[in-house]
Amino acid sequence: YGNNVVLNDNLMFVGAPGRDMIQKARNSGQIFIYSKDQGGENNWGLVTTIIPETVDDMVGDVLKYLPNRRQLFVGVPMYGSRNDGCIYVYQANADFSEWVLVDQILPNSDVKGNTFGWALDVSDTHLLTSTPRDKQNGPSNGAAFLYQWDPESNKWTYVRKYMETLDTNKMFRRHQTSHHFGNSVALSGNSVYIGSAHYTRVYS
Repeated sequence: YGNNVVLNDNLMFVGAPGRDMIQKARNSGQIFIYSKDQGGENNWGLVTTIIPETVDDMVGDVLKYLPNRRQLFVGVPMYGSRNDGCIYVYQANADFSEWVLVDQILPNSDVKGNTFGWALDVSDTHLLTSTPRDKQNGPSNGAAFLYQWDPESNKWTYVRKYMETLDTNKMFRRHQTSHHFGNSVALSGNSVYIGSAHYTRVYS
């Protein structure tokens, strides 16, 4: 409990990826949703919880909230029997007492490794996620993936893939593995920030 905490005005989301909420399942995970002044002034009271329908996915470790749409984005890098990963999108009702799963973003053919949804950031127009285990650029060198919101289809559409620029010198290139590019990601304006074990690059 408390692996990830997201605070937005009067709402607080707390992830508990180690919770065993499904019978005979370990680490299915759970998300607790609190509201300020619930049960008394300045008291953070529990409004509801989100319990996944799948097992062993450790739901709750990666959370982002988009207040303009009342949507909670949940990265689930351990989703699937091979930990392929995915992103769940939950929609709240008017009083935030009910959260319905409205979308699931799955990795496409550009993803060359598992744990998609490892890191996540989202704005009204763009979504950025990653898998540090992407192997297209070398074993576990990682990659990040940019999506854009399409208001006509009401879907997140894939835009492009980011990978670390490696040294072209073969003497140095052989040591450039397991950088885990995409271990952390962030969006700011027209720029994306992608963290790796050794340095951070900024793309515009």
